[in-house]
Amino acid sequence: QRKEYFAEKQILSWFLQIALAVRYMHSQKVLHRDLKAQNVFLNKSGTLCKLGDFGIAKSMDTDIDVASTCVGTPCYLSPEMCQDIPYSSKADVWAMGCMLYEMTTLKPAFDAFNLVSLFYKIVKGEFEPIPSVFSKDLSNLISTVLMRNPDERPRLECEFQVECFLTCNNLQCWRHPGHSMRQTGAAEFC
Repeated sequence: QRKEYFAEKQILSWFLQIALAVRYMHSQKVLHRDLKAQNVFLNKSGTLCKLGDFGIAKSMDTDIDVASTCVGTPCYLSPEMCQDIPYSSKADVWAMGCMLYEMTTLKPAFDAFNLVSLFYKIVKGEFEPIPSVFSKDLSNLISTVLMRNPDERPRLECEFQVECFLTCNNLQCWRHPGHSMRQTGAAEFC
């Protein structure tokens, strides 16, 4: 059976908006801790998205603060959370990678019949390649965001924002009227 995937340009547009919202949250020293597709809400036209469900979000004291409570949706948990290791904002970056993979393949990056098997797959960090209809750049972006070691995952506070995404396929994937992508007006996506 042939699957109908979202257009790569649309996937990158949604991912960029999610990244801007998460970057804003992290700049306010807030970890979402339950980033998943079900907590991203689209407008009627499906072009703009906002993050929701901040029920288990955690306010951090500093940029280098860590959390240790294992909360969230299991298939989006980072390897460090699965191993009961204190985690930082990089756990949200991992969850973004899981969402990007899911938007691309229409299935979770990590799935299993029980938690032990699921956590094993997550900690191992191995996921199926994305369909060949997508670019190598998108595949590389997913691999970068889903690095097992949190220190190797990109920091949203850095220049990970726009150039990383727009460079993928040289797409001008999203422009908000009247806003520069370098502005920090990302609060509108939360």
